[in-house]
Amino acid sequence: VAMPALNLDAALVHQNLGDAQGNAAYTGIDPYFDDLFLMSAERRLLSVEKVVSTEELVKSVPPQALLINRMMVDSVVEAPNGAHFTINEPDYRRDEKFQRHYAEAAASDETWAEFVKTYLSGSEADYQAAVRKFKENLEASK
Repeated sequence: VAMPALNLDAALVHQNLGDAQGNAAYTGIDPYFDDLFLMSAERRLLSVEKVVSTEELVKSVPPQALLINRMMVDSVVEAPNGAHFTINEPDYRRDEKFQRHYAEAAASDETWAEFVKTYLSGSEADYQAAVRKFKENLEASK
């Protein structure tokens, strides 16, 4: 079945390592379609677990892991734990407990409003701090 190409206004993808120019590597087992999303978008944003020098990037991964090149990217940001609550192997696995918490929060307007207030209304640092507190509370309740 033929259909017109999907043109995205913007794409935000997250990789394991990248340099400041926009070259990036995914070191997990499934690269998804991040390169295709970037190539089909008007504005292309790359977040990475860690920004490294280009030299370190190409020396630290096999060539086939270098999925994203600078021609596909407009902006780069370092965002440790930036794919939370989803997977970003080998850096971290899916946070199943937080994902369950997220899904349960959608049960009512009140619980969703509390979730938004706790996790989504502040900065990235606020979000990460709230996630750490969530994990600490889980550990304390064991």
